[in-house]
Amino acid sequence: HEGTCVFSIIRFFAFRMLLDFSRVPMAAPALQTAGRAHLLAARARLQIKQRDFDGAIRTLQSGYALARHVSDSPVIVSTLVGIAIAHTMSDQVRAMSQQPGAPNLYWALASLPQPLSKYRRGLEAERNGIYLQFPELQHPEDSKRSEAYWKTILKQAWEQTQEFNQPAKRQRTDTLTTFVSRAYPAGKKSLIAGGMDVDRVESMPAAQVVLLHSLRAYELIRDEQFRWAYLPYPVAARKLAELDAKLKQEIKRTDVLPIAALLLPSMGALRQSLVRESREIKVLQAMEAIRMYSAMHAGALPARLEDCPVPVPDDPVTGASFEYDRQGDVATLRGPSLRGAPLNLEIHVAAAKADSQAQ
Repeated sequence: HEGTCVFSIIRFFAFRMLLDFSRVPMAAPALQTAGRAHLLAARARLQIKQRDFDGAIRTLQSGYALARHVSDSPVIVSTLVGIAIAHTMSDQVRAMSQQPGAPNLYWALASLPQPLSKYRRGLEAERNGIYLQFPELQHPEDSKRSEAYWKTILKQAWEQTQEFNQPAKRQRTDTLTTFVSRAYPAGKKSLIAGGMDVDRVESMPAAQVVLLHSLRAYELIRDEQFRWAYLPYPVAARKLAELDAKLKQEIKRTDVLPIAALLLPSMGALRQSLVRESREIKVLQAMEAIRMYSAMHAGALPARLEDCPVPVPDDPVTGASFEYDRQGDVATLRGPSLRGAPLNLEIHVAAAKADSQAQ
């Protein structure tokens, strides 16, 4: 369900595994759990068909709890799996809300934590993940290490990034020697411009300068990503999209190792996945508010969302109210596109029933 975001994050996760299997927590349990979630969804759908609404609600409670627990992991892939599980459960809630006589779940949906999926552990682990993969880079300015030591570390990092970055590997004819001859002058200039003492930079082995320069480039992008990662989505969305585009361009740089492009997740895509999860739940809650009004007014739809007997939540994508319009016995609930998919729900009340149906 998460398309580009899943690909991007699994891509850097695969790179992690390529570096050292012993240092990477496996996401296999979370991926296996996704299969079990589909069984829960199928069970809920059967219970809904059999009009066992109480049973379906218990199953959905288990499904949403599963999504939250799976997402609470230091591996972002697990967070994405949790989001996908929540999406599957929300589909079943929507199916149940369209059944005649189904209980109203407005207050149950309002009680869900927002965002439902936990992502902070995964992000915090990723913030320092480079040092898990390259522990030698924790002290890249160490002057006690020999030139041979830094050459060995650079060679290892070069081989690992080249092995994974196959498209660039096919397009370039670089050797490590030609890379260093090009990156070393740029690295010296960058470190000195960043405030490092000229004599100190000049005394460093070329391999150390290149590694330090690459690490500084990585940290610059990483820190900018994380500054925006925790802000509300409507505030951060545009900047995160710019940073995602910048991250894609990093793979083309020829003066640094492409550590950022290979290790950092697409933060904008991750936040889009999270806000999509939140929007789905808020839309369901809005639908239940409309159903509540309809049940109290002989099947009529409210002229405005403000007429509902309970507050209608805002759209998490914009931080403002959903767009709502009623024309006769049909209403529409709209919102801006997210990942290319617009929100455009048509709502009507089935004849002789006070249960709204979204199509």
